[in-house]
Amino acid sequence: MGKEGLIPKIIVGVIFVMLIIAIILIIVYVPDRSQKDSPSPAPPLPAGPQQIVFLHFSDFYQINGLSANSSDKNMSLGSIARLATIVKSYKAQNKTVVVTFGGDLFSPSSMTTFLKGAYHMVDGFNNLGKLAPLIAVVGNHEFDNYTWFGENINSFNNTWLEANLFQKGTTQVLNGTKPYYILEVNGLKIGFIALIIELLPYYQKVMLIIKIILYPLANGNRP
Repeated sequence: MGKEGLIPKIIVGVIFVMLIIAIILIIVYVPDRSQKDSPSPAPPLPAGPQQIVFLHFSDFYQINGLSANSSDKNMSLGSIARLATIVKSYKAQNKTVVVTFGGDLFSPSSMTTFLKGAYHMVDGFNNLGKLAPLIAVVGNHEFDNYTWFGENINSFNNTWLEANLFQKGTTQVLNGTKPYYILEVNGLKIGFIALIIELLPYYQKVMLIIKIILYPLANGNRP
């Protein structure tokens, strides 16, 4: 074979090697645009069971505690300070804590009557900050004096719930309340809804009868 036939073959071989090298460089260094343009996947949920502590309480209408009916005279029930201590104790264990309130904050108490409103109770809850109930449900005593209702509801820093009490002539829930609440904790969504029973006015009348007639009878004060 002459030199004239060998040179074209060498050129073809060099070109072929260069093409192979170019393809390798493209595969290694050029980014995959299909992956770049696609949305990033959602982060996975934490492995294992999720432990969430729900602290629920109700009928909380005075700041100080109540003396317990027991042999221990120093024992007390309730109080905002006691509530804060309990919530802190769970948080200190690195647990996720959700505090909820079941109603009856505005009334009844002598202080509410004296102040013509439950501003002291609302302020007490607000001053708890992150220890305060995240959501609260309206109870029957929230309506003991409706003129105070709006001011007290709107002064509370967190959320009041009720899904089936509506403004007159509308399908809108009462001003200052929401029909539901969705909380996201550690990637989990938790829904809250509050329903008010229809027997609310009758319940108040029954409780009035119990206080006037049955309580005195139970204590031996017969007519």
